[in-house]
Amino acid sequence: MKEKRFIIFDGSCGFCHKSIRFIANRDTQKSFLFISNQSEMGKQILCEYGVAKLSNDTVLLIQDKKVYARGVAFIKILKQLPGWKTVEKWFSFIPIAMVNWGYDVIAKNRKRLFSQQNCKIPTHYDKSQFIF
Repeated sequence: MKEKRFIIFDGSCGFCHKSIRFIANRDTQKSFLFISNQSEMGKQILCEYGVAKLSNDTVLLIQDKKVYARGVAFIKILKQLPGWKTVEKWFSFIPIAMVNWGYDVIAKNRKRLFSQQNCKIPTHYDKSQFIF
């Protein structure tokens, strides 16, 4: 059995909510566990991996006991979804610093551009994949 991969996200962000739904819809193998950074488990994992001081605007992927953040996490998550395997090749031409800069611009403006809402997962999702 493949080890679950944790995606830690801001559970009070409308843009994050839409992003998590996008990933969940395509995660046919149910290999990701989506954890709000405001949840008790989210806080515990952040402390355990020594990243509790990262701001809420940083998405994290924890996989194989390694932590990936920001643009790197984004690329690694997409790469694992069916039909998105070539995403790493697309971004290989762009320096990671530039990918992270783009990520940071979106992250800093996400609550202004998208409605603030708690992440409510529709009933058709496997609720065992979500921790709030």
